[in-house]
Amino acid sequence: MRPFVPIQRFLVPALFALVLSACGKEAAPVGKSTVSTDGIAVIKLVNATGGNTRQWDGVVEAVTQATLSAQTSGRVAELLVDVNDSVTAGQVLARFSNVEQRSGQNRARAGLNAAQAQLIEAEADYKRMTEIYGKRLISKAQYDQSLARRDAARAMLAAARAQLNESAQQLDYTVVRAPFTGVIGHRHVEAGETVAPGQAIFSMNSPGQLRVRLSLPQAEAGVLEQDQTAKIFLDSGQEIAVESIVVFPDADPDTHTVTVRLTLPAAIVGMKPGMTVKAVLPAAGEQGLLIPLSTLVQRSEVTSVYVVALNSIRLRQIRLGNRLGNQVQVLSGLRAGESIAADPLAANIRLSEQQASK
Repeated sequence: MRPFVPIQRFLVPALFALVLSACGKEAAPVGKSTVSTDGIAVIKLVNATGGNTRQWDGVVEAVTQATLSAQTSGRVAELLVDVNDSVTAGQVLARFSNVEQRSGQNRARAGLNAAQAQLIEAEADYKRMTEIYGKRLISKAQYDQSLARRDAARAMLAAARAQLNESAQQLDYTVVRAPFTGVIGHRHVEAGETVAPGQAIFSMNSPGQLRVRLSLPQAEAGVLEQDQTAKIFLDSGQEIAVESIVVFPDADPDTHTVTVRLTLPAAIVGMKPGMTVKAVLPAAGEQGLLIPLSTLVQRSEVTSVYVVALNSIRLRQIRLGNRLGNQVQVLSGLRAGESIAADPLAANIRLSEQQASK
């Protein structure tokens, strides 16, 4: 005989379900608590319009820059400027010892005086020979010899003048001058050091006009040739529009990359040669979803956002792509039409308050 089971054991759950059905309500899913989203600012996600862009690292360099090298040998006698000094075109930057160069100039000047004396003598002799030859008192060979001596003396004088100019130039090389107005970026020698021709003395640049140099894969450089739009972003968040773009015609045979130069507006505060900046350039494909960096929640190596729906706030992990200024691309974890909390701190506080009230 089966044991007797009270009928109430089956009737109570059935009656409870019937009451819920009659009231038109469903039981809340397990683990999904209702949260008020009143006052929570949200951002509705839409696919960004326009072409796709990608971020690259570039190096700032001056349009006008130079490394000043020694053009003669000598000892560094005096250094008149140092790193970060502003100089003007033609200003003296350094002086070398010039004993050898000055001696060479003195020899050249003495040679010039000797050549001038020889020419005077040869000119006088030629003049006499011309008069005598006209009277038929000397042979044609003697006349030709006097003419040759005069022409040789003239050539020796020209050579002596050239030697004097060369020695003067060598003496001038012992003084290093600024080729343009700019700033000293690096000093390569110390006072008292002996230098040889070709050795670097100073590096300088003109910070008034800057550009950004970067290397791109061949495919990306091809896109840039068609779409000449680019922006530069500094660490401070400042956005700078690029004035012109130059894509080098040849690729590097070792790295298979193409060099690109982005010319910037003049006089940009806070930007110096040698700095790295972020360059946002056009790329193939669509932009996809873009969200502000301020909406991200970073916990260890996991990046998330608060997804806001009707009476619910969920923390959802996402995967990011390229950063574009103050925004970043979302590769996965979100879709168009969803809404995320504009202020993740406010969303977190609302969830904490909800849990504390339970």
